[in-house]
Amino acid sequence: IEAGKMELAFDDVDISGIVDSVLSTARGLVKDKPVKLVTVVEEGLPIITADPTRIRQILLNLISNASKFTDEGSITVTVRKQTSVYGKKELYLAVTDTGAGIAEADQNKLFMPFSQVDGSPTRKVGGTGLGLSITRLLVELHGGEIGVTSAEGQGSTFWFTIPLPEGSEGLDNPNLMTVLAIDDDTQVISLYQRYLSNAGYDVIALTDPHLALEEARKVKPFVITLDIMMPDFDGWKLLESLKSDPEVAQIPVVICSILAEYDKGKKLGAADYLVKPILEDELVGALSKLRPPQY
Repeated sequence: IEAGKMELAFDDVDISGIVDSVLSTARGLVKDKPVKLVTVVEEGLPIITADPTRIRQILLNLISNASKFTDEGSITVTVRKQTSVYGKKELYLAVTDTGAGIAEADQNKLFMPFSQVDGSPTRKVGGTGLGLSITRLLVELHGGEIGVTSAEGQGSTFWFTIPLPEGSEGLDNPNLMTVLAIDDDTQVISLYQRYLSNAGYDVIALTDPHLALEEARKVKPFVITLDIMMPDFDGWKLLESLKSDPEVAQIPVVICSILAEYDKGKKLGAADYLVKPILEDELVGALSKLRPPQY
């Protein structure tokens, strides 16, 4: 496979969901061994721009390799945000095993085409496998890096990075008590303010949807509530704009509408969908589900 002949289908990706999906598949690889699969995933990870199928392939390939050389102990998948040596925000993903480890002399050969690690206790490099070279290619097509840290008899950590979109840095700590409420009806906005202030939220009212994207970038709210039926304005298009903007794409959007188009809302990226008239318990409950556990 050559880089120029492989196309990626980039999309907004929830990496936590990808990890859960891959782990469900990977459990079958170690079901007959005393090996525990462990995840250490940082909370509040931002949405990344990636090919979800390829990210699954990368992770599953690394876990599969780890399972071949780990007879007991654990395989741990770690995901966290970090800053690269160049000062750029990136996602760090690693698969750590308690297997045989790899000799330092062999580590540089691992990601070369037509090279693989054999199944001997010392994990020698050789053979004609394509797994790790393809994995490296997929990572590099995402703009990331891949590497390994290992020592014989001490297990291995295969890691890779995926760049985070420009502007996502500002959402590391969004204001967890601020709600941006977008609705052309001032009475509805007043109702939301009363509902949510009782629960401790600060509601920023916006009756002009044309200013929504600019306001979301400026405020960085915890959540956005969005009316769909507004005069001379397409709420669905606004939802698409919010979910495609790298600065605000990971801010949850709760649709509050007289239209009961749940499936369309979910398909376009809404975190929840409430149909008017909305009761106080419904609105507060929907927002509570979206907040991190520690809050």
